Amino acid sequence: MRPLALDYRRRRRAIWAGLALLAAGLALLAAVGTQYWNLRQEASRWAARAAEAHRTARQGRPRAPRVAGDEAEIAQQTRDANAVLRRLAVPWQALFAAIESTKGKQVALLTLDPDVQKGLVRIGAEAKGLDEMVQYLKRLQQEPALGEVVLVNHQIQEKDPQRPVRFSVTAAWVERP
Repeated sequence: MRPLALDYRRRRRAIWAGLALLAAGLALLAAVGTQYWNLRQEASRWAARAAEAHRTARQGRPRAPRVAGDEAEIAQQTRDANAVLRRLAVPWQALFAAIESTKGKQVALLTLDPDVQKGLVRIGAEAKGLDEMVQYLKRLQQEPALGEVVLVNHQIQEKDPQRPVRFSVTAAWVERP
């Protein structure tokens, strides 16, 4: 059996590698610190500019003259904002509750297509028969949240053995003060 050669002495190569790694880490730390410092300085400059612009606006100093294209862009943004406001102003909860409460067990709602600009809602539904469809239309007409309920079209599904009726209705939603 051969004797084991155990050498517990430190090697110089490992010490130099560790020192080199430490130096590289310190250099990287210095570079990142410098970059951080520069970014903080720039952020401070931008914050000062924003504060100055805010003070200027509050004091009522005249702003830079507008370019002719700005009015068209502002008008388009205003139209877009008004369209969003019209959509938000619709009493969606009351409208959906009114339509859902009138359907009964004999009618299934298939589609609901609101037209915000016209103040109309188009309802696609299917009833078990013509009598159920007529009853549904009467219930819709009696609903206070809806007005001008009109049957747009109807079709008996001949291929289905139960012969349900598919129909479309339009109704205007009534705005309550």
